[in-house]
Amino acid sequence: MKEQVTVKHWVKDALNKIILIVLIISFCQKGHTQKLLGKYCLESEERPIVTTCINFLENNEFTYSSFNHSSGSRYGKGHYTLENKKLVLNFDLTKYKTKDYETIERNDNNHSLDSIKVTIKAFDTRAKEEVPFVGVKIEPNDNRKLSLDKNGAISFKIKKSSNKKKLVLFHIGFQEHATYIVPNSDYDIEVFLEEHSGYRVTNQIWKYEIKKIDDSSFTVGFPFENKQVWRKQKK
Repeated sequence: MKEQVTVKHWVKDALNKIILIVLIISFCQKGHTQKLLGKYCLESEERPIVTTCINFLENNEFTYSSFNHSSGSRYGKGHYTLENKKLVLNFDLTKYKTKDYETIERNDNNHSLDSIKVTIKAFDTRAKEEVPFVGVKIEPNDNRKLSLDKNGAISFKIKKSSNKKKLVLFHIGFQEHATYIVPNSDYDIEVFLEEHSGYRVTNQIWKYEIKKIDDSSFTVGFPFENKQVWRKQKK
């Protein structure tokens, strides 16, 4: 009888230890698996003319875009993993770009007797992400040199008229896009730009070693290169 009680206590103790080990392993696995969410752009003082961003989406998907004023653009889409300080980008969802298009909303002009307000936002057709520093030409008879800001947006005024105006958006790496307005009301315009023959990143796997990560940024390092800091963009 005493031996049976001893065996029961031994079995119970062993089961408790097994459960504890399973809980510890589960906790460690959760602690080493992280998720990124939102748009992160690469900080670069050496190459300020290059804009490179990764937008981390739900379901461990991401989109990648890189705009270089001298060599064009690159883009891609895929799945990512972030485990044990290893970030892996698998470009397994990249598709061909789509055609450019626009949406225009006209609003009553009650704030000025002699001018209208035009607001433009620019996106790329593939990932629906903002395209910064897009140039704007107003034709005819307007010599202003306008440019969208780092968030891909701009607001400006045009003198009221019944004559049609042509707005041309241009950016290296994208096809020019022209839209026409009659400046007798305010306009909110969203333009979706078509990429030039940009390089499609597809069927590639990129691996990064995470050196530091927090809510606002992450830093990756390479054996023979400087560290890269990717900063989360505010919405």
